[in-house]
Amino acid sequence: MQGTILMELVPFESASELQRAHVSLLESLDTQLGHDATGENEAAVVAQLETQIRQFLIRGAATGIYIEEIKNRTSCQVLLDYWVSSLSQAGRAVSGMRLAQFDGSKLPDLKDKTCPYVGLDAFRTHEFFFGREADTKDLLDQIKNNPLVVVLGASGSGKSSLVMGGVLPALEMSGTAAELKIVPPFVPGNAVLEGLAKAVFPVDVGGGDPIAVAVAQLRQNSRYLSQMIGGTDAPPTLITIDQFEEIFTLATHEDRAALAENLAQILQADRGHRAILTVREEFRNRIVELEALSPYLDKAWYSMRPMSYEELKAAVERPAALVNLQFQTGIVDDLVKKVLGQAAALPLLQFTLRSLWDMRDRNRITWEVYRRVGDPLNALQVSADHFYNHLTQEIKDEVKRVLLELVRVDDLLEAYRQPVPQSRLMQAGKANTERVLKLLDNNDYLRITPCMSGTDAVVEVKHESLVRNWTRFVDWIDEKRRQRRQRLALTHAAQQWAEAGRPTEGLLTGWQLEEAKRQSILSEVEQEFVDASAAEIERYQRQREIALQQEAEAARELAFRERQRLIIAIVGGIFVCLLFSISVIQLKLANETNNQAEAKNMRLEEEKAQLNTKHQRLEAEYNQLWAKGVKQLFAAPQSQLPSLQPVTIYLHISDESQRVRAEDIRKELVKSGIGVASGIERVDTSPKATQVRYFHPDDRLGAQEIKRMLGEYLGVRDIETPLIKGYEKKVPAQRYEIWFDPNAFGDPAY
Repeated sequence: MQGTILMELVPFESASELQRAHVSLLESLDTQLGHDATGENEAAVVAQLETQIRQFLIRGAATGIYIEEIKNRTSCQVLLDYWVSSLSQAGRAVSGMRLAQFDGSKLPDLKDKTCPYVGLDAFRTHEFFFGREADTKDLLDQIKNNPLVVVLGASGSGKSSLVMGGVLPALEMSGTAAELKIVPPFVPGNAVLEGLAKAVFPVDVGGGDPIAVAVAQLRQNSRYLSQMIGGTDAPPTLITIDQFEEIFTLATHEDRAALAENLAQILQADRGHRAILTVREEFRNRIVELEALSPYLDKAWYSMRPMSYEELKAAVERPAALVNLQFQTGIVDDLVKKVLGQAAALPLLQFTLRSLWDMRDRNRITWEVYRRVGDPLNALQVSADHFYNHLTQEIKDEVKRVLLELVRVDDLLEAYRQPVPQSRLMQAGKANTERVLKLLDNNDYLRITPCMSGTDAVVEVKHESLVRNWTRFVDWIDEKRRQRRQRLALTHAAQQWAEAGRPTEGLLTGWQLEEAKRQSILSEVEQEFVDASAAEIERYQRQREIALQQEAEAARELAFRERQRLIIAIVGGIFVCLLFSISVIQLKLANETNNQAEAKNMRLEEEKAQLNTKHQRLEAEYNQLWAKGVKQLFAAPQSQLPSLQPVTIYLHISDESQRVRAEDIRKELVKSGIGVASGIERVDTSPKATQVRYFHPDDRLGAQEIKRMLGEYLGVRDIETPLIKGYEKKVPAQRYEIWFDPNAFGDPAY
């Protein structure tokens, strides 16, 4: 008895529990008063409840050690004062009961309590699911009146939680489960028929492989699902498929059609069977494509609405009250206001609350803790970055690989979560892959679901919020999206090339070809396209080599002829000078002989000697000139001779509207003596700015000169000159590619 009394007199765990005890006392008082509420009768009833009231006062006063907020202390003290006054009026005097002083060291640590928040998971039970009571009721009404219900909403809007944390538990608690057989909900993944069979069949169904048999039968027989649930003797059955959009992103066309036809058969049986599908809203039109389900779609839609302020507040406070978790004043208000109106409000809020729980101060969420975790719009980013930044580089690399394996980029370049067998991740991974999977799972980023057979497990990113709200992951996905875009461009180009009769025009060149060679698992047409592109480049290079050899031979022949012409000119000049000198001397001798004869012989001899001297000097000067000219010619540096490596430029446009302007530029470049490859290629992948690309470091100045010409004379704006590395041995020198971005020429209607 003594132990029982002591146990009863321990403090209440919280102000909320104290308030509930107060309400319970009031109800006892009202019950015993009945209709006689006179002062005399009330005093008598209070006297009868004196023991319970005194115990309440003792426990309530002691609870003060747990209550820090002034508002809560004031309200609790008012309750104590009320019962002190009631005892006094009944003639049962009691000394004033005051709340004990707050003592943070005495607060409960909640180690024996379950975290009331689900993080990035969906709610799967009703225990801590609050704030969606009105939606739960509305959806229950729709399920009762319609065989098919499609719950539509944005990623993170709470579709799965509403169905699995609200609707299904409500059906079970209302007793409906006794009348309606509820099949466990499942996610399609990449084996939707297998998931359906495992959900419908019990764990042990005898020998053989019933799941494999069921999958085969579901594909062949649209009535097989009806047989699986019991045929004409089956009770009304509810089938729930979560994340139904995966039948479009992961399932085959055959399995998608088989699922729709089997569902339609049980829905039209008019035996009370029901189906609930949760789907991302952007897939609404895809569901309409499922002809078998179209008769049930008019009244099937249920659109998720954003949670109100009061509903979000309830989602925070009511689970906290169940485990005695306290928030300092203002934190709940800030949490709710940060996510109010957000499409992914619930998962962002739940992730933040789970992080706050992990870092709580005993049973309190303080402002200091809240600031460390971050508000709901940043908590996921802060947590994921903190997790990643403290990993070794080897672990970081494997984390990136694993997460990207779990994301699929479709032909429209949309990214989706993609469940993957764990064995596939292990086979393609490294020695640390298993450790990385455990790390990601333990930190709430992955979900690893064991298969029913136990042979393998399925791994998936826990929630779309991680795919769309962790900036680093978003950047990784953008890389994968760019790779997917390149592959789609290759596929499209190869198909167009094949349809055009496999011409030599429109083939891949330069870095495009190198990127295409690095693509894995090419189709037959794609491989032919890549091979033809490589062969065309090789043929062009051979032709260019022959042309270069011919140009070099012509240059050598020209140089030889120039040397011969110079030598002939020099020797001819000397010979003419000699003949002229001899003629002058002979003429003078003849004239002098005829006119003065012997009288002037002496003077003529002197003049002859002088002329001979001048002749010798002139001959020496011409000899020196001849030697110097020949020496300079043969000693001329190679750079003064004609270039043996011409410049060639390839032009690429982003849009057909640029072709006329690009052709004008080609003509201007040709006039400037620059070789431009015939044909201007249009490419699907355009750079953010116009680029003059070059492949040899020594060609940098040439690229800058082309940039200057484009800017000054041709009006092209915002030009970059990147070096494309790794092609020095694959592409000849002085080869340039000009890529015009969509805004290169300003007015696109030029």
